[in-house]
Amino acid sequence: MELWSFILSLNLFFAMNVQLSESMTTTTLLGNETDQIALLSFKDEIKSDPLGALSSWNHTLHFCQWNGITCSRRHQRVTVLSLSGQNLVGTLSPAISNLTFLREIHFQENSFTGQISQDIGRLFRLRHLNMSFNSLGGEIPSNLTHCRDLRVIYLSYNEFTGKIPIQLSTLPKLSLLFLYHNHLTGSIPPQLGNVSSLIRLYLYENSLVGHIPDDLARINHLEWIVLSENLLSGTVPSSFYNNLSFLVAFEVTENQLHGTLPPNIGFSLPNLQYLLLGLNQFTGHIPNSLSNVSSLEWLEMTGNQFRGPVPENIGWARNLLIFDLSYNYLGLGRADDLKFITSLTNCSNLNELSIQRNHFAGPLPNFIANLSTHLYFLAIGENQISGSIPSQIWNLINLNGLGIYSTFITGFIPTSIGMLQKLQRLYLGENSLSGKIPYNIGNITQLTALDLGSNNLQGSIPISLANCTKLLALSLSRNNLRGTIPKQIIGLSSLSIALYLSLNFFTGSLPSEVGNLKILEQLDVSKNKLSGEIPGTLANCKSMRELYMQGNAFRGDISSVFTTLTSIEFLDLSYNNFSGKIPKYLEGFKFLQYLNLSFNNFEGEVPKQGVFGNASAISVVGNDNLCGGIPELKLPTCPVLANDRRGKAHVSRVIILVVSAVVCLIVLLCVPASLY
Repeated sequence: MELWSFILSLNLFFAMNVQLSESMTTTTLLGNETDQIALLSFKDEIKSDPLGALSSWNHTLHFCQWNGITCSRRHQRVTVLSLSGQNLVGTLSPAISNLTFLREIHFQENSFTGQISQDIGRLFRLRHLNMSFNSLGGEIPSNLTHCRDLRVIYLSYNEFTGKIPIQLSTLPKLSLLFLYHNHLTGSIPPQLGNVSSLIRLYLYENSLVGHIPDDLARINHLEWIVLSENLLSGTVPSSFYNNLSFLVAFEVTENQLHGTLPPNIGFSLPNLQYLLLGLNQFTGHIPNSLSNVSSLEWLEMTGNQFRGPVPENIGWARNLLIFDLSYNYLGLGRADDLKFITSLTNCSNLNELSIQRNHFAGPLPNFIANLSTHLYFLAIGENQISGSIPSQIWNLINLNGLGIYSTFITGFIPTSIGMLQKLQRLYLGENSLSGKIPYNIGNITQLTALDLGSNNLQGSIPISLANCTKLLALSLSRNNLRGTIPKQIIGLSSLSIALYLSLNFFTGSLPSEVGNLKILEQLDVSKNKLSGEIPGTLANCKSMRELYMQGNAFRGDISSVFTTLTSIEFLDLSYNNFSGKIPKYLEGFKFLQYLNLSFNNFEGEVPKQGVFGNASAISVVGNDNLCGGIPELKLPTCPVLANDRRGKAHVSRVIILVVSAVVCLIVLLCVPASLY
């Protein structure tokens, strides 16, 4: 009996295992079929697949071998769906939610539209969700909270609207939350302070309002808080400075925040690398303790109301790459205001230094030329800085932009500036520089913008500037420059933004090479001693929006000069010797907003349509032989010529005869036939 019992038990055991095995096989097959159907449903919603990313998605291959698919070894179920950067166009099929073994979704850098279905909450194994850089819209699905294992959410660079779902605060393992560059509104949920695992929070470039929640300071290990370009107001909670000792980046640029920085910020946030506070309403002093943050790389405070001195030892933060204090009220108007620059010479990797538009005074220190050779951008303009540009400026061999404008700088432009071969933007305008423009400035062939305007520069325009074939904008206005305008300069075809030569002593005619400026938008040669007729080649400048030629001795008839400049918005020809009639075709220039023809020798009738119909937009005074126009111009009525009177009388007689004949015919037709 015992033997038979043992045999029966053994048979029962094998039977149960066979049944269990069959059940598992059936379940696996059904799961596989579900995954395949879900993937094909996803493919059906794709309208464009230019790179053929889904070309392998067919029945000739097992779906685990399809492009972008990773399956688990044991169950052969889809665990990773990766189709990033494939330029796919379409919507997201809700069938994705049937891939219940899915752990990672990588759909970034495509052109998906529509919404994310709330069914995504069924992906309870999901850990990594990346759908950034698409065109998805609607609200962020609150059912993501059902994905309890979710750790990374990338939904940036989309069109999401509505509020940040409070439900996200219940995800116990969430470490990265990237929702930047969307259209999210409302306030930052204080409940996010419950996500103790959160390390990075990126919410910038939205329309979030309200205060920064104090609750976020409860996330002790939070490293990155990026809230820039929103509509946040109020002050930064003091708990941020006291509790977030692991903070690496705090970025709140372009909001409406105010308040001061605590004196001990450099000690309470010892790991800080990025402190970006620009374009807010912060006040007070820059704390000296920031000098102790050895990890600090980017300090940006532009566009606030900081005042007082800059810490002299700020350069102790030797890792500084970007140091931007522009557009504040810093400086005390003292000779030692720029002493802090001495310490910045310790920052061997400094890339950008911008202190423009403050209250700094004192001489420009020569050791500014000893700053890092990695320096890419240097802007110190709009201050009360005096002295001269150091000749050693050539040491800054990697400079791309140099702005020393609107200061009290005097002396010559050093010839060594021509050694800055990588310079693209050079702004030295609105100073008291004198002497000649260095000839070797033409060696800076990468220049795209050169401003030497509003100085006391003498001599002529160096022809070497013609070597700067990438120039987009050139300003030499308001100097004491003389001679003729070199045809090589007026013919620089690269100029597209502006060419300013006004308020100098240039003589001669306007070279015909002006016709090479086919893409130039603004040309100002006003208030010089130029003469002659306007060259017909000016007709080639069809992109011209602003043209200022007033205050010269130009002459001639302009009736055919401007016919092709239909994009013109501002045209000033006043105080010259132009003659002939005012071109009637100017009536049809739909963009023309301002026209000054005053103090010339124009004659005849003033047009009435277009810009001529707005008395505040035109000026024709000082032309004694003009007549007509709109009444507001108060010009005499144009006389009727004798030929015109005879012609009008003849027309009147013809009209009377025709009318009389018609009346007689009507009368005859109305007489009854019995009277004949």
